[in-house]
Amino acid sequence: MAGDCGGALYKRVGSAPAHGGKFQSADGAWWEIAEAVVTPQMFGAVGGGTTDDSAAFIAAIQYLKFAVPQFTRTADGQAELFVPAGVYRLNQSGVLSNINAVTRGGYKMRGEGRDATVIWLDCTDGATKWLYGNGGSQRNWGCTFEGISFAGGTDWHRRDAVGATNGLANINAFAKGFKISGPNWESAHHFIDCGFRFFEQTFEWAGSNNADVTAFTACNFDRNRHLFAINNPQALSHSLTDCYAETNYGNVLVYGAATAGGGAFNWKGGAIIQLEDAAADTYVVNIPTTTVGPDAGNSNVTFTGLHIELRGNRTHVSKNTGIGFCTLAFEQCNILSTATAQKEWTETAGFNTTLFRDCAFKEQTPVTGYHVIAGSLGATASARRGKNAALRFLGACILQADFFTADTALATALSAAKASKGIVWKDGRGLLEVDDGCSADTADLSAQPRVIALACSVHGLANDSYTVGRSGKLRTINPFFSTVPSALIAGTTLGIPPFVTVVRAWMRLNGAGLTSATNVRLNISNGDKSVLYGQSTAQAINTAGGHLLVTNIYLRISDDTISRQLTFWLDNGAGADANSNVNAGLIIGGVEYS
Repeated sequence: MAGDCGGALYKRVGSAPAHGGKFQSADGAWWEIAEAVVTPQMFGAVGGGTTDDSAAFIAAIQYLKFAVPQFTRTADGQAELFVPAGVYRLNQSGVLSNINAVTRGGYKMRGEGRDATVIWLDCTDGATKWLYGNGGSQRNWGCTFEGISFAGGTDWHRRDAVGATNGLANINAFAKGFKISGPNWESAHHFIDCGFRFFEQTFEWAGSNNADVTAFTACNFDRNRHLFAINNPQALSHSLTDCYAETNYGNVLVYGAATAGGGAFNWKGGAIIQLEDAAADTYVVNIPTTTVGPDAGNSNVTFTGLHIELRGNRTHVSKNTGIGFCTLAFEQCNILSTATAQKEWTETAGFNTTLFRDCAFKEQTPVTGYHVIAGSLGATASARRGKNAALRFLGACILQADFFTADTALATALSAAKASKGIVWKDGRGLLEVDDGCSADTADLSAQPRVIALACSVHGLANDSYTVGRSGKLRTINPFFSTVPSALIAGTTLGIPPFVTVVRAWMRLNGAGLTSATNVRLNISNGDKSVLYGQSTAQAINTAGGHLLVTNIYLRISDDTISRQLTFWLDNGAGADANSNVNAGLIIGGVEYS
């Protein structure tokens, strides 16, 4: 004899079954599970989008641990909860993690397709809720979710009643997706062909133990604010394959203050389309300055083969300024900006490396972005050595005009949070490396168009280690800049690698803010100024575009300390200080060597 409880789920037995998969009806009879597939309808779910189906889902999930009889003793089996087409409204928090025992096999929840089966977390009562929030208790290992859309939002629909697309305004700040807190192990969850929309925070890995190995395959993230937050030192090895983050508003990936080593986030194939949230700057990857973020011991953060589209003026590629040892890599990606104002492509500081390999950059409007390489930022600056911050373009990157050309007017404020286009060096430190195969039509400050093809590391001012390989091609330190010192004759010095030939050097005095009529002369010499390589004619300081000196040196650099330095300095045309009271403007320069 069988009882259906909304479906043929149990069979009647004479006494209590030996295993845990049992149910006692009101008449005292015992029943045991007869099927391994459970539906929420068997426990009273409606799926009409208006009734609270929380209790039905909780009951179904709690009984899943008994649905594979051969494993019920150790709770290692993965039973399936089949969720037919419909909209299931959940008014309670943590419904999908509400199971009363650790199940090493987790459970499988399968819908009829992400456009057919929708689980909606209703937070219109103003209470913060998570679809899955295991808190301080280990609940599952290895859950699988397939063919389901998970929705937050005031309205779960993609479109409102008049057919307009729901967007940012529909996101409910209290509606959050999956928070995996990692007590003991809370690992190996897999999402296949699932959808996520209208969540304030879609995923967060929290806690202090293993919340790792989450995998997403062919999933769609549509109109969420923030997607992924890692705030757990053992949140490792999360991967996405062929996923589409369609029109999201906030950060794609953020590392929190408690990360302290978590890493190994890898996204391969698909697309990221970022819409602007006018309230804040957002990033594809944001590892903020105060974060003890991922480090070399816990692998890297890698995006491979993606189309990345940044819409709006406040959407950026990355901010990699935490105090870990993170390598953030974009490989074989095409990166498009639709901004109408200058914006930041990347910012790198501390011991971190941001790497672009075989990537193509495109700006849809004629506005140039900029990169920031910083030696030290924030309150933890004393713990860093900024020359280790590296921005690398390797392989065959395709770069646009002015990609490395500094905007001299805004670059005057070296400590500013934002500058204009090209490379902005903060604290005069950091490393820029551009590989041989990369190309960009650029114009440096000497107004000589050329193609940059470098086989070396290009540093900021006054570092002592440069090349990573010698290919015989022309290499460039271009441009560097330094604030004009109060004593102009002191100038600024640039270190050159040993055993190279300097072919050409140039310097410029940017006249903005220099209004004195005192004559000034530009000079390029060796380190102690004992050998003069180039000298301009003395001219009056003015604001008509500054002064420029370009010279062909053809100088062989030895390993001698003095000869490995080029000094760029100014005097009044007669060897004396031009104007000891001048302290505005920039000395800008560049060097080409082979």
